[in-house]
Amino acid sequence: MASGVGGPSAGEHFRKDRIYFWPPYQSLVLSGVVATFLAGVSWMLALTKFQLSYAYPFTSLAYVAVMASGVLLFKDDVSAGRMIGTAVVMLGVLIIANFGQRKCFIRHSLGK
Repeated sequence: MASGVGGPSAGEHFRKDRIYFWPPYQSLVLSGVVATFLAGVSWMLALTKFQLSYAYPFTSLAYVAVMASGVLLFKDDVSAGRMIGTAVVMLGVLIIANFGQRKCFIRHSLGK
């Protein structure tokens, strides 16, 4: 099909030989949709058991997982600054995990 003056015709966007219809591509998209759905369900279940202010900082562990997988899978270089930053993130999550569920001294002192 020839492209018109304004770009490709409407029919060219939906040709069957494009990558959108390539079976491995479709399975990757489907697995992404399923993973996103499962992540949402997991998040909702976590929020039924924990307060948002306690659960949300654990999402920052994704930074640690991405850096680790980058090093292990893609042989990325990691600078000392990144290592220190990742250690600070992990330390923050550990502090929240150990002290996050205790009574808040601010609320306790205000009588709430």
